[in-house]
Amino acid sequence: MFDSVKYTKELIKLLSPSGKILLICHINPDGDAIGSQLALYQYFKSKGYEVEMLSPNNLQEFLKWMEGADDIHVFIRERKKCIRLIEEAKLIIMLDFNQPGRLGEAEKYVTASGAAKVLIDHHLEPQNFTDLIISDPTICSTAEIVYEIVSQMNGGSFENIHFAESLYVGIITDTGNFEHGTYT
Repeated sequence: MFDSVKYTKELIKLLSPSGKILLICHINPDGDAIGSQLALYQYFKSKGYEVEMLSPNNLQEFLKWMEGADDIHVFIRERKKCIRLIEEAKLIIMLDFNQPGRLGEAEKYVTASGAAKVLIDHHLEPQNFTDLIISDPTICSTAEIVYEIVSQMNGGSFENIHFAESLYVGIITDTGNFEHGTYT
């Protein structure tokens, strides 16, 4: 069973009120990757954290309507800026993938970074390349894990329409409109 209390305590230890947080999704991001990234972005922004987002390559057109999607920096288009964001980050949170190769061209910069690194994912057999792995393949999506973690950090449900929309997109994407559960 997923222990959101334990994982949340570990994540909170890595959060620094003055440190920059960088949220990174996988190459060719799907709705779960972008939805999870945007949900965490909405939450951290609401709590006053300095947070940025990065995608290794372009978002799919049908995901660009989501609130905050315009704030995602794309590595293949903004290489210098993205490298600087990686270098300045105190905490890098990677979402919806289980191996560093899914970072595309950003992989060598992320793995070389001295920032604390967290992986939040629901796929089988995550590789150990981060300081903290928050993963459970019995959960339907990374968005569901993000919901559990944020609920713990917030002391209850976090009520924000854009947060909810982002989670919904992630869950809908990875369950095929609730047609299946934990197929990873």
